[in-house]
Amino acid sequence: MKDRLLVVGNLAKDVVDDVETYGGSAANLALAAKRLGLSVGIMSVLGRDGFSNKYRRFLEEQEINLDLTPSVLKELPVCTIVSSENVIASSRWEDNGCHPAMDEMSLDENAINMFGLVHLVSCPPKLANRLSELNVDLSYEPGPMLVEDPTYFDDKVARESTFIFANKEEYEVIKNKINSLFGDNSLKKTLILVVTLGSEGVLLLQGREKPKHISIPPELVVTEVIDSIGAGDNFKAGFLTGFMKGRSVDESVQIGMEMGAECVKQKGGLLLESKVSKIKLKYNL
Repeated sequence: MKDRLLVVGNLAKDVVDDVETYGGSAANLALAAKRLGLSVGIMSVLGRDGFSNKYRRFLEEQEINLDLTPSVLKELPVCTIVSSENVIASSRWEDNGCHPAMDEMSLDENAINMFGLVHLVSCPPKLANRLSELNVDLSYEPGPMLVEDPTYFDDKVARESTFIFANKEEYEVIKNKINSLFGDNSLKKTLILVVTLGSEGVLLLQGREKPKHISIPPELVVTEVIDSIGAGDNFKAGFLTGFMKGRSVDESVQIGMEMGAECVKQKGGLLLESKVSKIKLKYNL
C-alpha cells in the first residue's frame, strides 16, 4: 500500500491548434508516477462520449486504476489552448459539469484507503473537504484556479495534509494563510510546503525549520525551453514517487527537478517512457 498513489482531479480534452489530445493534470501526474514505479489510480469523472471512451481505454492500457472514475458526464471538460512560439498565450476552460459532478461523488472509503497517499490536484473544494474527513494521508495542490477563486485553498484540508504544493503565483495568493498555518502549534503533523519557482528552483518549508531555497543543479538547467506545459505535474510525480519510495525530501525534490527539466525539452506534458526509465534507473526507484 505504501507505493500506491491515488490522484484526485479532473480529466479533460485538450485542444491545441485544433488538435484534440488527452488532458488534465490528474492524468499527466498519474501517468508519470506510474512510469516511475508506483501503482496509481485516478479518482475523477469521465463522459459517455466517444472521446471519453477512448481516454478510459488509453488509461487502462497504461495500467491506471479507474475504479473510482465513473462515466457520469455527457462529455469531458474541454481546455482550448492558444499557443504562440511554444508559450501558452491564453486558454479557455469549458467545465461541462465536471467540478459539480466531482463535488457530489460518493466516497468509497475502503477503496480509497487501499492507497498509501491521496494527492488532490485542483480538486473541487467540496470534494477536497470531504476527503480530508477520511482517515487518509493527503497531499494537497490547490492548483491554478486558486488565482481566480481563493476558496480553492481550504485551511481544513491543508491541516490534514502532509504536503502542500504551489507554484510562485499560487503561493502569493495563499502566503498569509500558509504563514498562519505554519505558526499554529496545534498542527498534528509536520507539514511540508513545496513551491516550484520555475528556473529559480524550489522553495521548501518543513515544519518549524527555516525556509530553504533549492537551486536547480547546473546539469539540469535548460537554456532553451520548448514547452513548459506539464512541467509542474512531472515535478510532483517525481517528488511524490521519491518520497513514497523512502527518499528524503531533498532527494525527492531532486527527482522532481529531473522530471520537470525533461518535460520542458519536449512538446506536451506526457514524458516518453524512455526518458522516465532513465530517471527511474538513475535513482533506483
